[in-house]
Amino acid sequence: MKKIIIILITVLSSINMLAQDHFTTLRVLIPQTHEVSAYIGGGFSSIGYELKEGAKFSGNIGGDLVGLSYTYLAAERARRRMQVGFNTGLGFGLYRSTTTILSGNLSSGLLTDDESHDFILHTSIADYEENQTAMFLQIPLMMQMNFRDQYYLRAGVKAVIPINSKFSASNVEITNVAYYPEFSNEIDNLPFMGFGTFERSPSGKVDFGFTAMASIEAGVKLHVTETFKLYVGAYFDYGLINSMKSTEKTFLDYDPLSASPKDFGVNSILTEFSDKAGMWSVGLTVRATLWSSY
Repeated sequence: MKKIIIILITVLSSINMLAQDHFTTLRVLIPQTHEVSAYIGGGFSSIGYELKEGAKFSGNIGGDLVGLSYTYLAAERARRRMQVGFNTGLGFGLYRSTTTILSGNLSSGLLTDDESHDFILHTSIADYEENQTAMFLQIPLMMQMNFRDQYYLRAGVKAVIPINSKFSASNVEITNVAYYPEFSNEIDNLPFMGFGTFERSPSGKVDFGFTAMASIEAGVKLHVTETFKLYVGAYFDYGLINSMKSTEKTFLDYDPLSASPKDFGVNSILTEFSDKAGMWSVGLTVRATLWSSY
C-alpha cells in the first residue's frame, strides 16, 4: 500500500510539473494590441497600359503613399512569439506614367458637313508623348503578423478608388485629312473645317474606374520609446483588375457642324489607343504610431 501511495504521489507530482511548464510556455508576453498610426511611402509606381501597335509605354519614378492606419493584433504567447491580426485604414496613392505614340492613325465614322456631304476624317499623329498623373484613395484589408516584436509581415488587398486623374501633352502636331466617298476625293488643306496640320497642347481628365490591388509589405519594428514605435519596411502592390473606365470619348472632339470646326478639342490618347490599364508600385514605407493600447 505504501508503495502504491508513493507511486501515486510521484505520478501526480510529474503531472503537476508538466502542467506548470505547459502553462508557463503559454504565458502572455504581449497582450492584445490596438494601434493607430500614420504612414508615408515612396518609390517606383506607374499605370501600365495595353497599347495598340505603334505605341509604347514607359513608367515614371516618384509614386507616393500617405495615410492613416488601424491595426489589431491578438496577444503574443511565449510558445509562438508571434502576434496575428488585421490592418485597415485610409490612404492616398499617386501614380505617374508616360505614353508615347511613335506613329498613329485614327479614322472617324461617317460625318456630315454643313452642305450635307458625308466624309470620313482620317487623323495621324507622330512622336506624340503624353504624361498621366492619377490620385487614388486606397482602403487596405490586410492580415498582419508580428514576429518577436521585432519584425512584421502584411499581406492582403487594397480597394482603390480614383479621386483625380489628368493628362497633358505639349506641342503636338495633328494632321486631319477628310475623305469624301461621294466624290472619291481627299481634302487636306481647308483650315476652317479642321482639315490640315494643327498644333495643340492638350490637357484634361483621364477616365479611371474602381480597381483592386494585391499588396504585401515586410520590415522591422523599432521601439523608439515605450509608447512610440516605428515600422520601416518595403512594399509591393499589383493591380488585379482593369482600372480603365469604359468611355465613348474619341481622341478628337470634332464637330463639323460647330461654329468653328478648326477649334476641335483633344482628349487623352488612351481613349483610342488603349482600353486596359493596370497599376503597380514598389518602394519603402515608414509608419509611426500615433496611439496604442495594450
